[in-house]
Amino acid sequence: CTLDIDRCAISRERPDTGDIRFTHSFAVDAIAGPPTRVVSEHWPWAVAALRQGRNIAFSDLDELPPEAAIDRASWQAMGSRSHVSVPLVIAGELVAMLHLGCFRSGRRWGESLLPRLRRVAEIFAIALTRKQAQEALDRANGFEHVARSTLSALLAAGADAEGGVVEAGLRDLGTLLGVDWVALWERDAQAAEWRSTQQWRAAAGAA
Repeated sequence: CTLDIDRCAISRERPDTGDIRFTHSFAVDAIAGPPTRVVSEHWPWAVAALRQGRNIAFSDLDELPPEAAIDRASWQAMGSRSHVSVPLVIAGELVAMLHLGCFRSGRRWGESLLPRLRRVAEIFAIALTRKQAQEALDRANGFEHVARSTLSALLAAGADAEGGVVEAGLRDLGTLLGVDWVALWERDAQAAEWRSTQQWRAAAGAA
């Protein structure tokens, strides 16, 4: 951060829960980084504005409008003195948010700064979109590799070794997705219920 601010961060909103997760951040010494996750209900006014593509900027908490009372309390609890949030938008879709904050002392945001931050936000949005597309491609390739290798192993294995092959495939899938548990379920037509036929769990304490 070279704008005489204490912390800058990028966050993304999960569409399924509305939670906001900070994916990247930098803070000067003695200033804590942002929480990993925050609840959008604590910033209803700001989140609504960012979803509409509008900037949020205040040099002092008293500049916030009455309808931002909940947001003001949240910023005050964080120790914010001055703040800017800029939406990162691609094709009309909010893909992330750029946040700049001052905690040790307030500062005035010059009229020319926000347009420049908007251009920076556009660059970040493009980079994040490309990264997301690459991650999706990598996941697709990873799925294909797991499926192909598991199928090949099943064809080569004897009947008594099939269980181990399937478990290895579940392990590879769990590793690819970064989860701790993967299960294979089978529907029992007669009982009209589902039952787990095989599963894999990550070892306790595994990275």
